[in-house]
Amino acid sequence: MVPQEGVTCKVVDHPHVGTLTLDCDVLHAAGSDLRVIVHTAEPDTPDAERLALLGVLGTRSLTG
Repeated sequence: MVPQEGVTCKVVDHPHVGTLTLDCDVLHAAGSDLRVIVHTAEPDTPDAERLALLGVLGTRSLTG
């Protein structure tokens, strides 16, 4: 996989954890049209904490 030049930033408004600002890296598989998109949060930020929380919540349904 080869990274695309430049990193873009995406803002996601999630219904359970609020707004996340994420870096968006696009990796290209050499010799094909395959692309892998990786979203990451800046370490030690509220965005990283909210992203980690989503990893715990997964697809569970929240009630209340």
